[in-house]
Parts: sequence; structure tokens; C-alpha cells
Amino acid sequence: MITGGRGLTLRLTCQTSPTAGLYYTAMKTLLRLASRGSLAAAFLSCQALLCAQVPQVMSYQGWLTASGTNYNGTAHFKFALVNRTGTMSYWSNDGTSLGGAAPTNDVALPVSDGLFSVLLGDTNLAHMTQSVPASVFTNTDVRLRIWVSDRTSGFQVLAPDQRLGSTGYAMQSAGAVVAYGLAAGVVTNLGTVVQVNTGAGLTGGPITSSGTISIGAGAISNAMLQNSGITVSAGSGLSGGGSVALGNSTTLAANLNHDNTLTGTGGSALLGLNLGNSNTWTARQTFSSTISGNISGTAAGFTGPLQGDVTGTQAATVISNLSASKIAGLFRWQTATTVSQQANPNTGYILTNASQVTVTLPPGPAIGDTVALACPGSGGWKLSQNANQSVFAGSFDTLAIGLNWTNRGSPANWRSIASSAGGTKAVAVVNNGQIYVSTDAGVTWTPRESNRVWSAVACSGDGTRLAAAVNGGQIYVSSDLGMTWTNRESNRAWSGLASSADGAKLVAVVNAGFIYTSGDSGATWIQRGSSAAWYAVASSSDGTRLVAVVYGSGIATSTDSGATWSPLHGPTGFWGSVASSTDGTKLAIANRSGPIQTSTDSGATWLPHGSSGAWYAITSSADGTRLAAVLNNGQVYISSDSGLNWTARENNRAWQSVACSNDGTRFYATVGGGQIFVASPPPITPATTTTPGASGYLTGGQGTAIQLLYIGNNRFFPVSHEGTILAY
Repeated sequence: MITGGRGLTLRLTCQTSPTAGLYYTAMKTLLRLASRGSLAAAFLSCQALLCAQVPQVMSYQGWLTASGTNYNGTAHFKFALVNRTGTMSYWSNDGTSLGGAAPTNDVALPVSDGLFSVLLGDTNLAHMTQSVPASVFTNTDVRLRIWVSDRTSGFQVLAPDQRLGSTGYAMQSAGAVVAYGLAAGVVTNLGTVVQVNTGAGLTGGPITSSGTISIGAGAISNAMLQNSGITVSAGSGLSGGGSVALGNSTTLAANLNHDNTLTGTGGSALLGLNLGNSNTWTARQTFSSTISGNISGTAAGFTGPLQGDVTGTQAATVISNLSASKIAGLFRWQTATTVSQQANPNTGYILTNASQVTVTLPPGPAIGDTVALACPGSGGWKLSQNANQSVFAGSFDTLAIGLNWTNRGSPANWRSIASSAGGTKAVAVVNNGQIYVSTDAGVTWTPRESNRVWSAVACSGDGTRLAAAVNGGQIYVSSDLGMTWTNRESNRAWSGLASSADGAKLVAVVNAGFIYTSGDSGATWIQRGSSAAWYAVASSSDGTRLVAVVYGSGIATSTDSGATWSPLHGPTGFWGSVASSTDGTKLAIANRSGPIQTSTDSGATWLPHGSSGAWYAITSSADGTRLAAVLNNGQVYISSDSGLNWTARENNRAWQSVACSNDGTRFYATVGGGQIFVASPPPITPATTTTPGASGYLTGGQGTAIQLLYIGNNRFFPVSHEGTILAY
């Protein structure tokens, strides 16, 4: 990496062709950039390399240092010739610089003992694709702007820009036609030279009063002519200012970077040009391409795409032959700035609020009207209906999820439960009982291992690798769906257990003890963190992001598989359970004496949701949008918007633990002294709709979007949608 100090005195050199015999040196002190990875280099206004044919290259030499030491190796440069203020690019090494910005590609140059040289415009160099045109030096003040990088740090522009000396302008004067070189009227409107005072810069011939001479592209401009007005019927390569009259059919491929007036009798003007400054058309022209920028004046008969602003005082606009059906097709987007928004027909709403935004459908839409929502905000949204309105919801999730529960297994003192990613495999443990395994989505359960004081259980994504902890005993692991078990670690008051998706990384917590991690499916364990009343723990799918809670205290997180842990932070509570999305960014905690807490930034900040209660356990879908929590001696509650809203399911029971599939459609919940309850998603048919009227609605979270089309009879149809959207 090349770095710099406070100041640097540099010696710069730049010379012309050896035949010119010019050698220039200068001493220049530059203030080196103080930022890390900055470059310090000294550069000089370069002279053009001249010869008989005036090659379009310029010789440049410079001296480059790093931390006060002459740099050796390969450095990467970007070059551009710009105006005095650096806001206009005349030339760059690959032709991509606009407005003084850096070119896209760089030129790699060898640097030896700090010295390097380059021929600007030498197209034999990689990424030096543009020669230096003579037209550059029709500008009075041309400066060289340079960017440099060692590919370790980013490109830095070297300041100030270096002004070019007089020799560079020899490229223009030695081979181009200048204003005093032609007499007035010697160039006709067909581009034929009828009189030439000098043959310099002209090709073709013979040069006689009646000969036809070809003038190369870029060799002549308005500024070079005594008469600033020129009439052209056809052609290309015009640049500069003045008045240009266009004939019936004119093709232009030019940069008009000054004030220009284009006049003519109409016709078709095929424009392939950049319009700078002010340009005025005094006759009707037809444009076959997109026009961008500011346009003022009359635009009678204008058709096609128009980008930019129409400024100034506008006359009345008359729109004819516009039917109601055409007006219905017009659509616009706006940002909803409040948490309650009445939707208008043919309008889209961008929802950026951190709180949930309620949008109400238009009360009297016409057939063909559309409404759209896009939600980058973290608060999510709710789309409410008016009387008798409904939305076809066959393509959405519905809140029938978690509606119907079936009791399975035998009554027991169930303590903990875990589900595979697909939800078809599950494992549960009984306090002072055995481990039970199901491979048919909870229909049947098979007892495994022995009666122990089981306190926690976890499983891999495919459900084959299992781990179970004994309060006051050891940790037991299985790699064959619970057929066989191996005891690991020592006797401790294990209270929580979590697994990565592949089952290789495990994390366990001890009440009044430490955190322990394993990277080999439980064969060996390492003590982590500090001693505390650790009660529950959760893991991202790759096992790198972990979250653990202390009963009666705060929260700790880890981003390196438990090697290091943050200090306790966030809210305090009597935490019963913690859950994580697969990427570890969305977290949720069940509080046994308070509201549920959620985080969308890996535990940096937390928000309370729902009412206070004895929340014993909580589980999360893979994306963190669907949650399920159990209230001891209460009901099961399900949220489909990351905890913003909750729907009560099943009956009041002594719920102990809960788990769900990755998609959040299949749930398992255990009852202390009762059975295991399983909820599977009901089938959804295309004819499914929201509940008609004000009681029906749609909801979505951050990152969701929807567009609805009104089809009549108070019904809306989803044309498109993105993300998980729920229908009530």
C-alpha cells in the first residue's frame, strides 16, 4: 500500500521529442493526502511530442513516491484533459470521462526508482484507446488531470490539475486550418474548398481553385472560420457555436457545447449528439431518440419519451382525443409520509416508515384502476378494505396458518421441542422422561434414550443430527435420527441448546455457569464468555451469529461462532426463550414477565411487542417474518410481520415450548403435563379471498410489494406481488 505523510518536495520532468531538444524541470511541493492508502505523486504540465505529421500523442514524465520513498513496481493511472474548472472533459485515456470525472479503465505503467513516463494518446498501450485530437487545443485553457492507485487503496485524483504549455497547441496550429488560413467564402455549403492559401492539414487534391479537397473529421470548426455562420445540408462532425441552418433532411453526429441556433424550414433532423449550454430550434424538427434535459418553448406535436424538466412559464396545454379509459391508464408513485394513508386510484405508495402504515383501498374505483404498494421501510404495512370489498388471495399465505391444531403423543411433562427445516422431522424431550422422535410431521412419536432430567434439545436442518441436554447431567448427541446416542462434556446445569443447520456447530448455556461451543458435532467443547445465569441460546444457520440471554438480566451476541461475546446489553427480563432467523439478523425473545422483544439488526436495538405476560417460548421462520410464541396458561400466538401483529390460536394451556419449519407454516408446541400439538397449513385455492368488508385486509413486511387491479363487484385482483404477503 502506498501512503503519504504531511508534505513532500518532488522533482518533476517533462520533455518533448529528442529532436526538439527541450528539457524542462521544476520543483513543486505538494501536500500529501492524510487518508490511509493515499498516494503522493508529482506531475508537470506536459509538452506535445512533435514531428512532421504531428502525431496525436504527448510525452509525459513524472516522479512517484510512497511514504517518502521512491516507488518501485506497477502503478495504475487514469488521465483526462479538462477545462480550467475541471467540469468538462476534452479527452481521456479510454474516452469515458464526462464532466471531469475519472475514466472507467486505467493504464498500468512501470515505475522504477520513482520515475515513470507515458505517451498520452498512444493507442498501443492497454486501455489507452484514444489519441489526443487536435481539436482539444481549440480551447484556451487545457489542463491535465491524473488519478493514481496501487490497486490496494482506491484511485485518488492529484491536485491541482496541471495546465498544458504552448507546445501542446502546436498539434492544432501545425496541421489544422485556422481562422486566418481561409478567406471568407472559400468553403461552400457542400464542403468543397475552392481557394486555399496553404495546404497544411488538407488531404486530397490537387489544390487548385477548382479542385475538391477533403477536410478530415475534427480538423475544422466554426471557431476556425472568419464567417461564424455556416449552412450545412448534410454531414457530421460539427462543433462550436454560431448559427447553423438545417436543410430538409439533416443528420448530425456532433457535440454542441455552446450556444447554438438551429434554423430551417422543417423536415427530419436525425440527432446523435450531446447538447450543452443553450440551443434553440426556430423550426419544427422531428427527433428519433430520447431527449433529456430542460426544454422551454413550444413543443407542438411532440411525441415520444421525454426525460428531464420543462421549465419556464408554460402556455395552456390542450390534450385532444383522450378518453376516460386512457386516463385510467395513467399511473404515478408517491411516498406515504404518515402511518394512515387513503389510497387513490392509479397511484402507487412507497412506504418508508419505521412503524406499520395502514393504507385503505379506494372507496369507489373504476374497472381497470390499480393500486400498488412498495415497502422499503421496516414498519411493514396493512391494506384495509371498505364495505363489501375483498381481494383474491389464492397466491398469498393466509391467516389460516396455525388455525387448526391436532394433539399428538401421550401426556407428559414435555420440556423442549425442535423441528427440522422442512418440518417433517421433530424431536422433543420430557423432564424426567425420554427423548421422542417423529419422522412423519408429528403424527407418531418414538421414544429414545433413557429417562433423564432433559432440559433442552436441538436438531440439524435435515433432522438427522440431534443434541439434547440434561439439567445436572451431560449433553447427548446423535447422528442417526436418535437411534443411538453418545454422552459428551460434563455434568452441568444445562439450560439451553442450539445447532447450526448442518449440525456441526453446537452452542449450549449453563444456568449459573458459562457458555460452551463445539465445532465437531459435540465431540469436544470449549468454555466461552463469563459466568452468569444463562438461560437460552439461538444460532444462525451457519453457526456464526449467536444470541444468548441471562435470566433476569440482559442479552449477549457473538459474530464468530462464540469465540467472543458482546457485553450484556439491551432490555432486561426474565427470558424464557430466544429465536433467530437463518442469517442471524432478526431475533426474538420470549419474556416470562413482560412483552416479547424483537430486533432486526442482530441485537443492536430492540422493540417490545404484544402485551406483558408469561411468554415461555418463541420460534422463528428462516426469514424472521413469521413468529410463534406460547403464553403459559394462555394461547399460542402467531405473527406474520416480524412481531408487529399477533393472532391468537388454540386454547389456553400450560404451554412450555414451540418450534416451526423454516417456511413458518408447520408448528409444534408442547404442554407441560399435556400432549404435543401440531398445526399444518390448510390448502389454499385460487378462489380464496380476504374476508369481505372492513374486517378483511392484507399485510406485508419490509421488502414486500403488491399491485392490485380492480375488476368490478368490489373485488381486487393481485397483478403482481413480491415477498410474503398474508391475507386475512
